[in-house]
Amino acid sequence: MHKILIVAACIGMLMACSKRPHGAATLALSPAAVKNCGAGTPPVAIDIRWDATRANSFGVKIWINNQQEPASSGIFGGDVPGTLWLAGKTSGAATTGSWIVPGTRIIMTDSDSGDMLAQTKVAGVPCH
Repeated sequence: MHKILIVAACIGMLMACSKRPHGAATLALSPAAVKNCGAGTPPVAIDIRWDATRANSFGVKIWINNQQEPASSGIFGGDVPGTLWLAGKTSGAATTGSWIVPGTRIIMTDSDSGDMLAQTKVAGVPCH
């Protein structure tokens, strides 16, 4: 019985250490919204800033997903975050290529565990 309590205490401590503070990672887009002119909307480049320094992470991966719904695939049928755009340090900034359209999802995951740290969606504004 004593060994079971020790094992349970160790597992509890490990789980507490691995938890990420809520809202510890951020993604910021510039511009946050792009023109939505319908089916003929040309893709654009945007600036993305990220910060996961408070998320107990050693590195991040940033994924770009232009699909309206996440695709289910992979060996376990999990959602595919999108196309890997960048793998790097826990904070930084970079400019995408010209492939961002309204509704594009930007997803940041932990580079080791694959846990989602933050996500955002590019808004669309009417084309005038």
